Amino acid sequence: MSKIYNTVGSLTAVMYHLQQHKITEFNSLDEIIRFQNNYNATRKKIMIDQQYLLEQEKKILDSEIPELENYISTRKTAIENELIQKIDRLKQQLQNLPANAESNIQGISNFIKKIFLESKIRFREQSFNLIVSISIRRSSNLFAKKKNRYQYLDTQFTDAVNKNCLVPLRDHDRKKE
Repeated sequence: MSKIYNTVGSLTAVMYHLQQHKITEFNSLDEIIRFQNNYNATRKKIMIDQQYLLEQEKKILDSEIPELENYISTRKTAIENELIQKIDRLKQQLQNLPANAESNIQGISNFIKKIFLESKIRFREQSFNLIVSISIRRSSNLFAKKKNRYQYLDTQFTDAVNKNCLVPLRDHDRKKE
């Protein structure tokens, strides 16, 4: 017959080993055994959870993309109308300049105003498309990213699930080792 001394020592050694490897979720031997017994089921659950999350992301993107496309179209139209109104106001100001000056100073002043207004009109007309594209650039970039992500999820769903599962499964496997 043998006597066993310090039965808690082996559990302490196991817990110490786990802490050294930064695994702190286990508090008893039962939890470790339960983890080992449920290892494969937990792996499958991680895969199913990631699949569900990506399906939800795909649904959200499917609803956000048309909304964003509509916003960009509306915003572009509003900016174009605003620029057209500004150009029309500048042309109106140019037409309202008096043709005959009462003095030389006023004539020079009107001439400078005319050149200034003409240059503003020319600048706005020449950079019209550039101004519009800069104004909607952020929304257009976001639209492109969302559309690319949706296409990726649509065409390569399995790869996306595998990529999303990589880190959680690696952590889960590390705990088993």
